[in-house]
Amino acid sequence: KAANSTAYAVEAVVQEALLFFATMMPGRGSSDLERPEFFLAFGRHAKTEASHASEACAMAHQFAAGCSGSGDTLGVSDDGRMAARAAGRVGVHSERTAATARDAASHCMGILEEATNINASPLAR
Repeated sequence: KAANSTAYAVEAVVQEALLFFATMMPGRGSSDLERPEFFLAFGRHAKTEASHASEACAMAHQFAAGCSGSGDTLGVSDDGRMAARAAGRVGVHSERTAATARDAASHCMGILEEATNINASPLAR
């Protein structure tokens, strides 16, 4: 659920970035960092990773529920191993979602600097 919340936060940041781009003066936004598509990719990536984390979490719960306690000589069933692997994937995808959020926030600092720049339009400031 934390990954989904993070993805929603990234989406909110992306929407604010798009609003800023809509207020920019014509002729601006030539660098990759200043293009709306660049920020839209953050939103898509965060949603995808959060979705993968949710799917892996559901799988981990499903496998954990299937653990019967009868396993091999180490006492770990196949379902237990699969639950552990799925839980590991939850962590990986959640970390990727968080990394995407950090990247989006970092790039948004440039937007804040641009918005306070005297060359920005009054609406953008």
